[in-house]
Amino acid sequence: MPVRQGRSLPPRRPPGRLDAEARARGFALLQTAEGRFQWGDLEGAERFTREALEALPKEPRAHYFLGLLLMARGQPEAAATAFEKTLALDKDHTDARSKLRMAKEHASFRKKVDYDTVAP
Repeated sequence: MPVRQGRSLPPRRPPGRLDAEARARGFALLQTAEGRFQWGDLEGAERFTREALEALPKEPRAHYFLGLLLMARGQPEAAATAFEKTLALDKDHTDARSKLRMAKEHASFRKKVDYDTVAP
Protein backbone atom coordinates (compact mmCIF):
# COMPACT_ATOMS: atom_id res chain seq x y z
CA MET A 1 0.00 0.00 0.00
CA PRO A 2 1.51 3.36 -1.00
CA VAL A 3 2.31 5.90 1.69
CA ARG A 4 0.19 8.99 1.45
CA GLN A 5 2.20 12.15 0.95
CA GLY A 6 1.23 15.77 1.33
CA ARG A 7 -1.00 17.24 3.97
CA SER A 8 -1.98 15.03 6.82
CA LEU A 9 -5.59 14.84 7.85
CA PRO A 10 -6.65 16.39 11.14
CA PRO A 11 -7.33 13.93 13.94
CA ARG A 12 -10.86 12.54 13.89
CA ARG A 13 -13.25 13.71 16.57
CA PRO A 14 -15.86 11.40 17.95
CA PRO A 15 -19.30 12.00 16.41
CA GLY A 16 -21.16 14.76 18.21
CA ARG A 17 -18.04 16.15 19.86
CA LEU A 18 -17.95 19.28 17.71
CA ASP A 19 -21.64 19.85 18.36
CA ALA A 20 -21.10 19.54 22.10
CA GLU A 21 -18.23 22.01 21.97
CA ALA A 22 -20.26 24.47 19.89
CA ARG A 23 -23.20 24.17 22.30
CA ALA A 24 -20.94 24.73 25.29
CA ARG A 25 -19.49 27.82 23.61
CA GLY A 26 -23.00 29.03 22.79
CA PHE A 27 -24.14 28.69 26.40
CA ALA A 28 -21.00 30.49 27.61
CA LEU A 29 -21.76 33.35 25.21
CA LEU A 30 -25.36 33.45 26.42
CA GLN A 31 -24.19 33.62 30.02
CA THR A 32 -21.87 36.51 29.10
CA ALA A 33 -24.79 38.24 27.37
CA GLU A 34 -26.93 37.90 30.50
CA GLY A 35 -24.15 39.47 32.56
CA ARG A 36 -23.84 42.36 30.12
CA PHE A 37 -27.59 42.86 30.31
CA GLN A 38 -27.49 43.05 34.11
CA TRP A 39 -24.79 45.74 33.88
CA GLY A 40 -26.88 47.75 31.42
CA ASP A 41 -24.73 47.07 28.36
CA LEU A 42 -27.63 46.29 26.02
CA GLU A 43 -25.56 46.62 22.85
CA GLY A 44 -22.93 44.18 24.11
CA ALA A 45 -25.59 41.82 25.42
CA GLU A 46 -27.30 41.75 22.04
CA ARG A 47 -24.01 41.12 20.24
CA PHE A 48 -23.19 38.15 22.51
CA THR A 49 -26.74 36.81 22.26
CA ARG A 50 -26.70 36.86 18.47
CA GLU A 51 -23.34 35.10 18.53
CA ALA A 52 -24.77 32.49 20.92
CA LEU A 53 -27.72 31.97 18.55
CA GLU A 54 -25.31 30.97 15.79
CA ALA A 55 -24.22 28.04 17.98
CA LEU A 56 -27.67 27.46 19.52
CA PRO A 57 -30.24 28.09 16.78
CA LYS A 58 -32.76 25.71 18.37
CA GLU A 59 -32.35 26.86 21.99
CA PRO A 60 -35.55 28.55 23.23
CA ARG A 61 -33.71 30.31 26.06
CA ALA A 62 -31.47 32.15 23.60
CA HIS A 63 -34.40 33.37 21.48
CA TYR A 64 -36.34 34.37 24.60
CA PHE A 65 -33.39 36.37 25.92
CA LEU A 66 -33.00 38.09 22.54
CA GLY A 67 -36.66 39.08 22.79
CA LEU A 68 -36.11 40.58 26.23
CA LEU A 69 -33.14 42.54 24.94
CA LEU A 70 -35.03 43.86 21.95
CA MET A 71 -37.90 44.97 24.20
CA ALA A 72 -35.41 46.79 26.43
CA ARG A 73 -33.92 48.45 23.36
CA GLY A 74 -37.35 49.68 22.21
CA GLN A 75 -37.81 47.26 19.31
CA PRO A 76 -41.10 45.50 20.09
CA GLU A 77 -41.69 44.22 16.53
CA ALA A 78 -38.34 42.43 16.48
CA ALA A 79 -38.91 41.23 20.05
CA ALA A 80 -42.25 39.71 19.03
CA THR A 81 -40.47 37.75 16.31
CA ALA A 82 -37.95 36.41 18.86
CA PHE A 83 -40.74 35.41 21.25
CA GLU A 84 -42.60 33.69 18.39
CA LYS A 85 -39.45 31.71 17.60
CA THR A 86 -39.18 30.78 21.28
CA LEU A 87 -42.74 29.45 21.22
CA ALA A 88 -42.13 27.58 17.97
CA LEU A 89 -39.31 25.73 19.75
CA ASP A 90 -41.10 25.37 23.12
CA LYS A 91 -44.88 25.76 22.96
CA ASP A 92 -45.14 25.59 26.77
CA HIS A 93 -42.86 28.59 27.42
CA THR A 94 -45.40 30.67 29.36
CA ASP A 95 -43.09 33.65 29.88
CA ALA A 96 -42.54 33.92 26.12
CA ARG A 97 -46.29 33.78 25.55
CA SER A 98 -46.96 36.69 27.93
CA LYS A 99 -44.00 38.72 26.61
CA LEU A 100 -45.23 38.13 23.05
CA ARG A 101 -48.59 39.69 23.96
CA MET A 102 -46.79 42.61 25.56
CA ALA A 103 -44.50 43.11 22.56
CA LYS A 104 -47.46 43.07 20.17
CA GLU A 105 -49.30 45.62 22.31
CA HIS A 106 -46.27 47.91 22.36
CA ALA A 107 -45.78 47.51 18.62
CA SER A 108 -49.41 48.38 17.86
CA PHE A 109 -49.27 51.38 20.21
CA ARG A 110 -46.10 52.64 18.50
CA LYS A 111 -47.85 52.44 15.14
CA LYS A 112 -50.79 54.49 16.46
CA VAL A 113 -48.62 57.21 17.95
CA ASP A 114 -46.28 59.17 15.73
CA TYR A 115 -43.67 60.32 18.23
CA ASP A 116 -42.36 63.00 15.87
CA THR A 117 -45.68 64.86 15.93
CA VAL A 118 -46.46 64.56 19.64
CA ALA A 119 -45.81 67.81 21.50
CA PRO A 120 -43.61 67.54 24.60
